[in-house]
Amino acid sequence: MLLVFAVVVLAIGIVWIVQRQFSKIERAIMAIAAASFLLLTMILEFNFTFGGFISEYYTYYIGALLALFAAFYPYAWAAKPQSARRAQPIEINPDTPYTNMTLLSNRLMKRLQGVIRILDPHFDAQGIENLSRLLKGNEERYRSFMVLANGERFGREFGRAYLDFKRELEAEGITIELKVLKREDAITQHERLIMDENVAYKIPPLNIINRKSEHIVGVNSGEARRRFDELWGRATKYENLNINAEGATH
Repeated sequence: MLLVFAVVVLAIGIVWIVQRQFSKIERAIMAIAAASFLLLTMILEFNFTFGGFISEYYTYYIGALLALFAAFYPYAWAAKPQSARRAQPIEINPDTPYTNMTLLSNRLMKRLQGVIRILDPHFDAQGIENLSRLLKGNEERYRSFMVLANGERFGREFGRAYLDFKRELEAEGITIELKVLKREDAITQHERLIMDENVAYKIPPLNIINRKSEHIVGVNSGEARRRFDELWGRATKYENLNINAEGATH
């Protein structure tokens, strides 16, 4: 029975790890319960006399150790440098674009919080629309957005969509800043990323994120953030660009 108990507790611990929900009280209860069962097992092991050895209880020891592992592993996870963490992958089915938006909202956007950095060279009006849909219901999680694009798809339609989107975010207490990659960086930068301070994902273009047959995978958040900040420092603010009717930037 102890083994069953421990496996169940271990499963709960894994869920906590994935969801990053680590209640100290719950972990303490789990650790105390596992330690108590371990002590009782030792008493049974020695038949209350500490003079014999009953090998059938080895599975109980395994169970208790599994439970203790589930209780204390989150501490080791929390101690791991955030820059070394990788996010869990998300599979996208191109045949279910509508369902994919719900999936991405729940499994991608709910894992992000605070300051969100987005690197999407082909960011355009459709990208704004999809991003807006992904944010619905998650607005309270975010403080600001930093978006990097190459500007090739900017024009009047994009400008109107961006200003409307910016006003809506500001009404929710969220700021957004858009910059255009330096020409040299735009030529060499093809990877698309979204990240917060803890996790980073490699993503398809936002304008087809729900239709692209491409898995969303975690990448090293520290490296992704450093790369983004380097590009951001050389980029030009959207408001400082001269954009003509055809969308060309100067």
